[in-house]
Amino acid sequence: MAGKLLVFLDGDAAKKAMREESIVIRVFHPRGTYIRDRIQSDESLYWAGDELVFIATRTVLFPELVDDQPYSEMNWLAPEELRFLSSILLCELEEEPRTAFYPVPFYSRILSTKQLSFTSNADARKNS
Repeated sequence: MAGKLLVFLDGDAAKKAMREESIVIRVFHPRGTYIRDRIQSDESLYWAGDELVFIATRTVLFPELVDDQPYSEMNWLAPEELRFLSSILLCELEEEPRTAFYPVPFYSRILSTKQLSFTSNADARKNS
């Protein structure tokens, strides 16, 4: 992916991608409290800078079974997003400041590519 600009899907392409495995970007609101760092795994990336905090996950936004699942106030977050955010919270140390995630509700963007390495420093820094 080096050298290519990452772009977001819009319109019909975005609607189609919501039901397929895609790379989803979830932006966080400034009123949250975030650790200023980059956390990477094989399938997810957390990025917190001075002006922007987001996560990128390889996920399906609207699983086919969504109608069969019980109501949740967090049902607009994909299960992979919840797992990744939970893993960050569970690793907090008692003597460090607390993280308070405040994702922008019902808003996410889907990247036009499915080929992105979350553990590659070059891809993680792209467009930053």
